[in-house]
Amino acid sequence: MRWLNVAKGATGSVNFTEEQLKKIFMQFDENRDNLLSKDEIKKAFNYLGAMIPEFRASRGIKKADTNGDGMVDLSELNDLISYAFKLGASVTLSEHQLREIFMQFDEDHDNVLSKEEVRKAFTYLGSRIPEFRTLRGFNHADANGNGQIEFGDELDKLVKYAFKLGYTVM
Repeated sequence: MRWLNVAKGATGSVNFTEEQLKKIFMQFDENRDNLLSKDEIKKAFNYLGAMIPEFRASRGIKKADTNGDGMVDLSELNDLISYAFKLGASVTLSEHQLREIFMQFDEDHDNVLSKEEVRKAFTYLGSRIPEFRTLRGFNHADANGNGQIEFGDELDKLVKYAFKLGYTVM
């Protein structure tokens, strides 16, 4: 069952680790008491793109709250995470996240992406056709035609192209 608004045309996915999903939920622990209230869980599900975040928060508490206090504490957090995974939690990657991913593939740290580095990034993102995505990405972004994507405006254009493809994190 899909419960998130995932962009049409998504061509691949990057899986969340359990730790990453925990961090997402815990970033909404607004008072830093290591207890997640229904409102805080609702905000986390909203961030994750749930269609009905209040309903998901209520169900998440019902599944995870073993001591019956109406909150999810650290000892109950794994049950909340399991609930989110069973729902098929996925989020469309933001432009910022995509930029970070592309920058990670700058293997020689020269602030320039080669075609091979961009191809590896598209492979990592789960593209079924990374060579084609690389070619199209360069057509969109390589403004000076030097066969490289320079950090700055060219990287921004590559990121905008990739963002339109709707890559997701699951």
